[in-house]
Amino acid sequence: MKKIHVFILVIICIMIGFSSGYLFRDTTTPKPEVIEQSASFEVYEEFAPNHILEIYVNTVNVNLQVLPSNNRNIRMIYRPSVEPSNYEYYIENKIMYMNVDEVEKSNSIVPSNREMIYLYLPKDTDVTLHYTSDSGFLDVSKVDLRHLLVNTKSGIVSLSKVDVDLDIDVTTVSGKVILKELLFSNLVVNTNTALVSCTLPVLENEYEVHFTTSEGNVLVNEVEYKEYVKECEGNHKIEIVTRSGDIRVKMEEISANESEVNV
Repeated sequence: MKKIHVFILVIICIMIGFSSGYLFRDTTTPKPEVIEQSASFEVYEEFAPNHILEIYVNTVNVNLQVLPSNNRNIRMIYRPSVEPSNYEYYIENKIMYMNVDEVEKSNSIVPSNREMIYLYLPKDTDVTLHYTSDSGFLDVSKVDLRHLLVNTKSGIVSLSKVDVDLDIDVTTVSGKVILKELLFSNLVVNTNTALVSCTLPVLENEYEVHFTTSEGNVLVNEVEYKEYVKECEGNHKIEIVTRSGDIRVKMEEISANESEVNV
């Protein structure tokens, strides 16, 4: 009989042990391992100014921002979160080519960082910049260039405090062109329906000025014209032509030895 009682007691102890293990088990869900993901696509280039004479940027909808460099080198940075479907970058005969196809964009009106190519130029850069885009946003500010050529179908072209040795040539179908505090030899803007808004310094008796629109309005210093023409004996010109877009211009005379215009 004692053997039976001992056997039953052993069985009860074993059951209590199993029950305790079940009650005090770790019921938390294991956390997945966190893996740091590096950018799958990145472009970072830096080179001395005398290594590059011209820069061509051709995109479908990627934006370009040109800013002053904090050192003596030219730098280009492009880090999109999604790799473009077709990308090409190379340098040949001191000419840099960058071609980027369409990339997925956010719904935000303001361009996000991943949609931008950043180009940093040192002071007194003797570089010609070509920008071609279907619907990109171009922002150039506080830099020196030799020649600037822009060709877009739509989007925004913004040039501010840019000193160009030779010509600024902007061609666009629609969108907006914003020009402010520029120095140049010749300025030509040709657009179909874009709004052109300018604050332009004009050296007296050096520039031939021609603003004309077929169906829009020409406003120069708040005065409305159908066509605004200023003749001169010099070889330089400022020409803005639209088909149906408005031209709004603020003209300011500056002396030839002034390097910057305060508006």
